[in-house]
Amino acid sequence: SKSLTAGVTPLPAQTFEIAKLTSSLFAGEPGDIEGSIRNTGPTAVENAVISIDTSNPRLEAMERDSPLGDVSENERAEFSFDIRVAEETTSKPHPLNLSVRYEDPSTDNRATKFFSPTIDVHPERDWLSVVPQTTRFSIDTENILRIRIENVESQRLRDMQARLETSAPFESEAPQAYIAELGPSESVTRTFGLTVSEDAVPTDAAVAVNISATRMDGETIHLDTYQVPITVDAESTTSDTTLFG
Repeated sequence: SKSLTAGVTPLPAQTFEIAKLTSSLFAGEPGDIEGSIRNTGPTAVENAVISIDTSNPRLEAMERDSPLGDVSENERAEFSFDIRVAEETTSKPHPLNLSVRYEDPSTDNRATKFFSPTIDVHPERDWLSVVPQTTRFSIDTENILRIRIENVESQRLRDMQARLETSAPFESEAPQAYIAELGPSESVTRTFGLTVSEDAVPTDAAVAVNISATRMDGETIHLDTYQVPITVDAESTTSDTTLFG
């Protein structure tokens, strides 16, 4: 008698593709990477998770894993990662290492697929123009430092905090100012108290203004530290001592 044999044709390897990948990353700010993975078959997968590894210390993922769940064949699953970008990060495409881990429901085995896309990091945003309105003060005087702050970007800012940072020969008893909102191309003038000590000498110096704000997506960011030039005169001049506004 003849023996009979039966063969089993294995399924092709499980595949995925990156259906969408976008980013909003700027040097010195938190941002997002968003996208979707399509299960290109040949079977459904369960408990899928996508992980990120930037291999770049200047791009820090707040969470490395984003769950995808169960993904049927030809179905898409969305993912997102919060990324903190270091200051002075180079503006160029940066490589990512993405991996999809999943369970094969027919075998209960776990497997991993890898992807190596790139994402763009944009240059640090200027955000503000800070222009001093008064810059000359006399030795041993109490004064008002006025600065004009303009939003030069296209995004509205809110809850802006400005703080004057001083060192000898300057002091301030009113170092803070608040701006509720500042839209694109809008400007406001804010004032700070500035005392020049009696021990000062005629000089050209500077004080720093640190400004932070909340973006419209809810992220609070440090916009920059702005250097405001100050000239200290030996002779008494007419100082601006108008009440803070």
